[in-house]
Amino acid sequence: GKHVKSKEIRSIKPGIFETGDLVLLIDEFSVSASEVLAAALQDNDRGTVVGRRSFGKGLVQEQYDLKNGGALRLTVARYYTPTNRSIQKPYANGQKESYRAEVYDRFSDTIKPPPDSSNIHLFTTKKGKKLYDGGGITPDVWVPLDSHQTAKKQLLLGSQALTTTAFEIFKAEQQQLKTMTSAQQFCNSFVLPAWVWPSLVQRAATDSVYVNPADTLARNKALLQTKAMLARYVWRGTGYFTVANTTDPVFAKALSLLANPKP
Repeated sequence: GKHVKSKEIRSIKPGIFETGDLVLLIDEFSVSASEVLAAALQDNDRGTVVGRRSFGKGLVQEQYDLKNGGALRLTVARYYTPTNRSIQKPYANGQKESYRAEVYDRFSDTIKPPPDSSNIHLFTTKKGKKLYDGGGITPDVWVPLDSHQTAKKQLLLGSQALTTTAFEIFKAEQQQLKTMTSAQQFCNSFVLPAWVWPSLVQRAATDSVYVNPADTLARNKALLQTKAMLARYVWRGTGYFTVANTTDPVFAKALSLLANPKP
């Protein structure tokens, strides 16, 4: 930066997976430390990054306590990738809310946007791979959102309604859940009760997220997410991803890349 010396951070200890094919999954909700990791792997030609452009949070902040009991969080640095790309995305006209909401504007983009040469710069790895800055990490292999994914559906998937409903199912279905010996068995055989979808629609509406009850695509996505959250209560992360990955196109693409690695 202009006011302090740049500090370079290098890995000095042996890693647990230094050789072998590696694929890293990211999307618009991959933030901060996950972006630093993705950049390190991508810039060093270590792995293939798959998915969609990450959020773009590359600021380092320090907190200063105030005498009145409050606190001040001050930006003191920015993260740069090994090729010297800035991870931080720009603030739109300096507006904080626009900065946060920008990620939802991407849901209308179903193809990888081309680099804008007027404000995006080209960087090159040692092996000649071309990379760009402009905020966030752009994956090596782009997997777009499906054309039916909208901001409203994404708000539903991220709403408190799903979390609350998943916990209610967990309490109500203890007897059946105890018969499940693995996350995979649960994924294959457990069927959510019929009341779940109407409950999700009603609960979401209380948070001003209005979804058409007859929207089959929204229903299928929401029920799958709820089932994944339910699995997390029993098998933690393993349970969640066993269910969530069954229809995840980014995960499917990653598996295909690992099955057919480049020479």
